[in-house]
Amino acid sequence: MSALGVTTENGTPEDDQSWLVNRMSDGIQAVQVALGTFTGDPEKEASYFDFLSDTDTVGHIKSGIPLALITGGDNKGMYGPYDPQASDGRNGPIEGVLESQVEVQFTRSGFKTTAENVGMRYMAVINTTNLPVKTEGATWHGLFVDCHQDGTPITLLGAAPAPSPSTESAEPAKKSDETTKKSGN
Repeated sequence: MSALGVTTENGTPEDDQSWLVNRMSDGIQAVQVALGTFTGDPEKEASYFDFLSDTDTVGHIKSGIPLALITGGDNKGMYGPYDPQASDGRNGPIEGVLESQVEVQFTRSGFKTTAENVGMRYMAVINTTNLPVKTEGATWHGLFVDCHQDGTPITLLGAAPAPSPSTESAEPAKKSDETTKKSGN
């Protein structure tokens, strides 16, 4: 056992999914993450990785990392960790969370590959206090419910707004009245 976390006998850290209260369904989408967005800031790296040092050749990105769509630059269309200070789109809405930890390999010049295909969970009951990074003030897409299981109120974090019933029912009624007038009834 390390002071930084728990490892199994083969050195792979256990996937800490204490953030996941209930999956709700198979709400996972395959996406590509830009690995370079997980490095560059040692403080953030400590939240993103288990056991990462300058001499490591293998690292593990933690599950539960909130992911945002990259909307600009070379990685446009890929995902990276939500970061309110980012300027490449990762400061936008959280689209989902990294479903499982991801093993990545390093070479002397950086990551062995620049992108990794991963599962992004877009629907779940989660405990935001157990996510690897803080998300206060973030906008959430998908369907996420925050449940702390300590008696605090359950919060809906993100869902598409439903159409207003009054707008939806008023429009077809108007069309029906016009049709009736044209037919002479």
